Amino acid sequence: MNQESIDRLQELAKIKKERSFTTEENAEYRVLSTEYVASIKANLHQQLRQTGIKRKTDLEQES
Repeated sequence: MNQESIDRLQELAKIKKERSFTTEENAEYRVLSTEYVASIKANLHQQLRQTGIKRKTDLEQES
């Protein structure tokens, strides 16, 4: 997700606090928020794939 989309999502969130959405704004908000959550999940999965776990036996061998 690019910065422009994130900025637009933040704008819509502010509007949502001030008044009700129009039909178009609501649709745009749903699409952008779905993309944002998917992006966060993908980043998290990537981080987890790159993370190693050291077992107790591995730590003992290093000492």
